[in-house]
Amino acid sequence: NSDMPWRDIDGVLHTESFRDCTSGNHFSAEGYNTKAFLHEFAHAFIGLGDEYDGDTCYPCVDSPEPNIFPTQTDCQSEQTLKGRDPAQCYEFTLEDGGWWGIHTGTTVMTTGNVGNPWGTEAEERVDWYFDSF
Repeated sequence: NSDMPWRDIDGVLHTESFRDCTSGNHFSAEGYNTKAFLHEFAHAFIGLGDEYDGDTCYPCVDSPEPNIFPTQTDCQSEQTLKGRDPAQCYEFTLEDGGWWGIHTGTTVMTTGNVGNPWGTEAEERVDWYFDSF
């Protein structure tokens, strides 16, 4: 249990091109498209939230070390705590009451391509996750 908490993650790989999703420990992705696989796997495996404006589950993001925030105050507090400029926070979606982040450009959680960076907050979540082993 402690060595492989991800052992119960299920991925359904398919050949048709359609919108993929993650629900808890289950995700779908095109078997040939690293964009969808990396992005959806990051939801299920690491608990990262989407960093784009759209129809998704923003409150599903895991804590501690979330990569997106439900309020401007939460985002700014995190930046202040980490010695970063709280003015970097911006509301990237109005969905689910509005969500805030500091990510810019393309990231794994906006587009999911292998060459995309994780972004500051997502990288902290990834580091936090793997530091627990």
